[in-house]
Amino acid sequence: MHDLIRLYASEQAHAHQAADSRDEALRRLVDFYLHTAYAGDQALDPHRESVAPAPPRPGCRPLPLPDETRALEWLDAEHPCLMAAQRLAVERRWHRAVWQLAPTLHTYHWRRGLLADQAAVASDGLAAARHLGDEAAQAPAHRLLAEVCALMGRHAEALERLHQALALAERTDDVPSQAHTHRVLAWAWGQQGEARSALDHATRSLALFQALEDQEWEARGFNQSAWYSAQLGHFEQARAYCEKGLLLHRGHGNRNGEALSLGVYAYLGLCTGRYADVLEHGRQALGLLRDIGNTYHEAVLLHGLGQAYAALGRPGEAREAWEQALELYRSQHRSGEAKRLQLQLSELIEREREGERDPGEARPPDTPPPPPDGLPRE
Repeated sequence: MHDLIRLYASEQAHAHQAADSRDEALRRLVDFYLHTAYAGDQALDPHRESVAPAPPRPGCRPLPLPDETRALEWLDAEHPCLMAAQRLAVERRWHRAVWQLAPTLHTYHWRRGLLADQAAVASDGLAAARHLGDEAAQAPAHRLLAEVCALMGRHAEALERLHQALALAERTDDVPSQAHTHRVLAWAWGQQGEARSALDHATRSLALFQALEDQEWEARGFNQSAWYSAQLGHFEQARAYCEKGLLLHRGHGNRNGEALSLGVYAYLGLCTGRYADVLEHGRQALGLLRDIGNTYHEAVLLHGLGQAYAALGRPGEAREAWEQALELYRSQHRSGEAKRLQLQLSELIEREREGERDPGEARPPDTPPPPPDGLPRE
């Protein structure tokens, strides 16, 4: 809603409507954004852990968003209004709507790299879940906030929230919640560079999803386990995990998961000096990510492709990939990743100026290269 239109509508409502009528109209407005955003979230990732909202109020007519393209177009256009609807619900103490909006916006915020916005809605969502006194709501609310905390470098807070989530899930015998919490614990430890602890939680999560016979999340568990196995130098195990994950993702038509599986294959190529594999799998992954609007992981793939081009003595292509990745990192306020990549880019440009043909040796590195952050997160 344009600010002037909203101001005019507010003035007219106060002049001509009773307070109860105004309140009901605002509730319908929040319901409209919640339910339409939920439809968009389901179009973007129908298998994701989500919270189905209660039926909308009479007179509220949410929009159908039947596919990814329509969903992204609507979410891009209406994102400021969605954030305003969340703030309105907070102000009015409509705790259930506040809590439900947080996971509903999760996939969109991650795909677009809107991490500060996700941190804001996740924080409000956790506070609302606590007001409701609903333990089943509090565990996923802790997880949502912990993911963003880990990426923003608030590692102690992330782990504290995840341990609270795990305790809640165990107390209520909620096995799916336990599986998801181990998944996010793997992510949180991985963000600290603790690949061994990350792999431990990733394989626990994978085992729980297998016990639940949830193939969609089993596939994501294979991706995550492959990523951390590769970081530890367990390349054959990583390849086996990755192959299983890719087959399941393709079987379920999950293009985002397929892209991330291909991204792990590309990282394996970086670790073992098989740079042709990096380019083959990385380009496939990049095409899929661009098709579905996942700019968060697009930056990671471009970063990795640049590493391969540099190692192959193709500095022009490396620079092009890194410049694109750097622009995405900066637009998404990922300052740590941007700073590290800027150093690599500056060194590459300096070598070009000095006339060096090969800024990197085309051979397997002694240790796996530092991975671009964030690839296994789904």
